[in-house]
Amino acid sequence: PTYVDIHISGDKNIWIRNNDMDVEVVSDLDIKVREDPMPQITGNLTVKRGNVYYLDHVFRLDEGRILFPPSQELNPELDIWASMRADKISTSQDTTEAITIIFHIGGTLYEFIPEFFTDPPVWSQTDILTYLHLGTTPDQGFENFDIAGSIPLWKFVSRDASRALQNWFGVDVLTIEDIGLESTPTKF
Repeated sequence: PTYVDIHISGDKNIWIRNNDMDVEVVSDLDIKVREDPMPQITGNLTVKRGNVYYLDHVFRLDEGRILFPPSQELNPELDIWASMRADKISTSQDTTEAITIIFHIGGTLYEFIPEFFTDPPVWSQTDILTYLHLGTTPDQGFENFDIAGSIPLWKFVSRDASRALQNWFGVDVLTIEDIGLESTPTKF
């Protein structure tokens, strides 16, 4: 049998990149491979900087830590904090106030707990999710809301529709462009 012991330590130019994030981390990990096919990983990754992408919104990573406790199961503990600026429009006073939307991911990789807050605390978690998905909140009113003009909603629908169609057709890449928001026809 082959045994492997690797220590990964570094604080410069170690990135995790995918469709959901671009994150630079500081690594202090130990990886052991024994007879079990699943490697045992212990240690932690600390967020140095980066972005998390949610629909068409970019959250700046403020701080974070991913802890790999000694365990046979690869299920690290998460404590990640990210934020983005938004405008709260008061319809009653006809004013705009800058707020910060805070996105926290806690729990573990298999049972993560996403939470949303604002600073100052002016929106509920439901208001924040409505804003992120539809571009408006209940306090801004839905009377003049145009669902066809809700870019976050259409991006969400087109992304999920693309995934479903990819699986159904058995293709690796399929994108839906435009989805009827412009005068040009929808392209597949």
